Amino acid sequence: MNAPESLSPKFSLSAGKTLKSATRAVWDDLGTICAASITFFAAQAVPLLLMMTLSRIHPGIGLAASLLAVIFFVAPLYGGICYLSHRIYANDEPGYLHVWIGFARYYRQSATLGFLQLLITGILISNLLFYLSRGSLPFLIMGVLFLYVNLFWAMNCLYHWSVLIASGEGIIPREGGGAPGLFSVFRNGFLLAVSAPAFTFIVLLFIMAVCLLLLTSGVGLALLGAGVVSMYSMQAARDQFVRFGLLPPPADPDEPMMDEGWKLS
Repeated sequence: MNAPESLSPKFSLSAGKTLKSATRAVWDDLGTICAASITFFAAQAVPLLLMMTLSRIHPGIGLAASLLAVIFFVAPLYGGICYLSHRIYANDEPGYLHVWIGFARYYRQSATLGFLQLLITGILISNLLFYLSRGSLPFLIMGVLFLYVNLFWAMNCLYHWSVLIASGEGIIPREGGGAPGLFSVFRNGFLLAVSAPAFTFIVLLFIMAVCLLLLTSGVGLALLGAGVVSMYSMQAARDQFVRFGLLPPPADPDEPMMDEGWKLS
């Protein structure tokens, strides 16, 4: 990670403008986003069905089969939805078919990213619950520490899928070309989170609030869940890319702008 030698004039991020832009984009392509979200929601039946069926043989087999379905089917499907979101923001003739094009194009990377996110999240949450379940003050302090670690990890995860697609589509340059590496995805996700923590936290908090609202609405999560999460995450990442000079400033003068001092690679 190197400091840039020359960048275009300074621009500043605005969480409010990012969320407003993403909301407008969701509304403009609402039908396609709903179709993608419904597909993702229906895909949850695969791991659930495997768990219910194979748990009759042994609970461990059912759980393992369910996790494998999440890694090798659900995660790549979400990668395809993120690819659709990229096409929407790029105004590149987006359509429902691009969910499955992205599913196939980024299958290996998406499955690996899904596995690593699931693994790391599981470890962090297990540590959090372990320390909070103990009564002594040192364990409580460790529990609070892991609470912050979990929050920061979630802020990193906000960018991972968008960075993966951006690397694959040439927005983030890669030395030697080829498929985007997972190390660079995690490194650049960390860079985006740590270079704008307040912005990232606000966007993450908004997405969590929207998901909670959609969940309580009954059918909202099925109709909009995955599509809305990918669109807001992608908008946040793209506004960061503008700040880093990887994308041109948006036409709207109220849109986020770039700030000097960091470089993605």
